[in-house]
Amino acid sequence: MKNKIILWLILISAFLLRIYKSGQIPFWEDELWTLYRSNLSVVATLKTLVSLPVHPPFYYLLMNLWVKLFGANEFILRFPSIIFSMLSVFFVFKLGESLYNSRIGLYAALLLAFSPFSIYYSQEAKGYAMSWALCIISFWLFYRLMKKFRAADLAAYILVTAASWYASYIGVIYTLIQFFCLFVFQKSYSIRKWLWVYILIIVLYLPWFKIFLANSI
Repeated sequence: MKNKIILWLILISAFLLRIYKSGQIPFWEDELWTLYRSNLSVVATLKTLVSLPVHPPFYYLLMNLWVKLFGANEFILRFPSIIFSMLSVFFVFKLGESLYNSRIGLYAALLLAFSPFSIYYSQEAKGYAMSWALCIISFWLFYRLMKKFRAADLAAYILVTAASWYASYIGVIYTLIQFFCLFVFQKSYSIRKWLWVYILIIVLYLPWFKIFLANSI
């Protein structure tokens, strides 16, 4: 009970720090690109991303839907980043709790909640906060699966990890780190089981990978 109260206090503090003046800072250049893409149709948004695949499409497609539902000003356009930053704080607690104990999880959540780096990027209408949140959740699910292969965790891991690849190219690097961890901590027969998991994630990512290759070579 005590740990839950402390966690709630950390989450409330993190939220207040992230919404403070988040709507008062004028858009800068990259955020204006987010605003521009969000005001296009879904097809037009995809065309801008396909023609120059600097970023994968997940964040911009989500923002396209978000703006259609809620409109766009500095606060509204940045609010999804605040949500994802809050998810990072919560799931870094879950990861620390899984790896060590609740106390370590609370320390990790506290550090991230008050991290100037995390606060700064939670107030940007860019995909960084989404990418970090998805990668942290992916690592948490990865550790749970290493302990016990559950169907629900497996499905969630595949979807979240694939989503992290569609959110940022750095998601691929985080997944490679997880893959290499298997060779250190898992037995050979378990690694063969994991190979099918990564093959499925790669299959889910193939549509964008083909677009990336076609427009990058």
